Amino acid sequence: MLDFLLTEPLATTPLDDVGAAWTRHRVAANRFGKPVDVAIAGGFGADRLGFAFLSGYQEALRTLIPDLPADELVALCATEAGGGHPSAIRTTLTEELGRYQLNGTKSFATLGMLAQRLVVIASVGTAEDGRNRLRATMVDVGDPGVHVTNLPATPFAPEIPHATVTLTDVAALATATWTTSSRSARSRTFTCSRPRWAGWFGWRGLRRGRGPCWSNC
Repeated sequence: MLDFLLTEPLATTPLDDVGAAWTRHRVAANRFGKPVDVAIAGGFGADRLGFAFLSGYQEALRTLIPDLPADELVALCATEAGGGHPSAIRTTLTEELGRYQLNGTKSFATLGMLAQRLVVIASVGTAEDGRNRLRATMVDVGDPGVHVTNLPATPFAPEIPHATVTLTDVAALATATWTTSSRSARSRTFTCSRPRWAGWFGWRGLRRGRGPCWSNC
């Protein structure tokens, strides 16, 4: 990784949109195995903060759920009307005869309609201590019952879209369950935050540091 960051030529072709940024990210991903390394390399190849965030965001999700397809843009759907805290999640995941179903509304999903797959955080009830028991699930944007509505661009990284997502009786693939107080939940939060920061580090700390004066210093 260090050799890559010190010797890799800086990409000079402007990135026109999220699709172009994702293509450049995937080229970097083919050279590294660990999500944190891919995030750094992706951020290094980004020409603006928003696309560096994209690299870190995608690799953070793959740290959380390693089974995500490597070539698909994925959106995390967690935040609801009551906020992003685990206790505010009201979207439900129910099971009947081994089949899982989602119902609820997410108010702020990064990437919006550009995502191909959604990671939806839903409640499966409460633990004995009254805390929300959450489960990460996966659905495709085009699945029946999934309705995505784009939101206005944000001042921060306006090139990255956001959307609300309404889920009505959506069939879902469920992953592991954890409670908001469990050690595994805290560990997941810490672990998946590292690639997000790594994308920023690759862009701000290294790409910008290797500016026009690099070869002359």
